[in-house]
Amino acid sequence: ENIQYLPVKNILIADYQHHDGLSRAQSEVIAGRISAFNECFFWTSGHARFLRESGRSTNLNINLKALIKPDLDIGVPGGRELLDFSDALVGDDRKALDAARIALADSIGEEAIAGAAAVAANFTKNDRIANGCGIPTEPMVLKATKEIRAELKINDFRSAINSSRHFPDDM
Repeated sequence: ENIQYLPVKNILIADYQHHDGLSRAQSEVIAGRISAFNECFFWTSGHARFLRESGRSTNLNINLKALIKPDLDIGVPGGRELLDFSDALVGDDRKALDAARIALADSIGEEAIAGAAAVAANFTKNDRIANGCGIPTEPMVLKATKEIRAELKINDFRSAINSSRHFPDDM
């Protein structure tokens, strides 16, 4: 692909497809699960919001709780395989990763593998940067994600302090 990141001009387009073989919702499933696994308040809040909006714009019945409890049905085509692949990537079981990669290819196509791996790798890095630097979430995003954060208990993430110490009234 020519660019690694979603172009800023397209970030609010809920059905924009950035990676070959992956819809916006599928990309947000991967990014959201990786960020939830890493307990990144900053990115999990945003990905959950974009996943919800992507589902609304594409008529998917999204279950955001699956970002936190990946045994649930997330409501996205290939969702089970995307969640399993995400978990296998951050795990230490090579056989589980190989099996998850094959299952993902069988479910949504081989062209999705590179995009899924790029999204997962990118947000593993981004989560660590956000958590390590203490990046706070902006008040506008805090307000827009208040219900989502309560539903998913994202405010309980250790990194939530990075936002609550700056914007306690918006938490």
